[in-house]
Amino acid sequence: MELSIPKWMRMIEYLYEVDYTYPSLAARSTKIVYSHAVHLLQVLERKKLIKSRKKGRIRRIKLTAKGFMLAGHLLKVLSLSKTELKPRINAHRVFKEVKR
Repeated sequence: MELSIPKWMRMIEYLYEVDYTYPSLAARSTKIVYSHAVHLLQVLERKKLIKSRKKGRIRRIKLTAKGFMLAGHLLKVLSLSKTELKPRINAHRVFKEVKR
């Protein structure tokens, strides 16, 4: 059973790996639609997890110290889920058919 990683986690994970990046490059690298990525980046900036700097027409983003801490913890959890966490319940045992 593969866990799907939410979009905001993918964005944090990508920003953890690079120093500065552009919103369009971050959206393309994480396979998130650009308009959704921009909204996601605005939310992350309000939460003070990323910092953006605009110079002319170019906007660059990077993680803050708080964002780096969160990304480190997320990567630990994701690595645990890939190696140690396995489903313990078989679905066919839990959901039995009701006989009428």
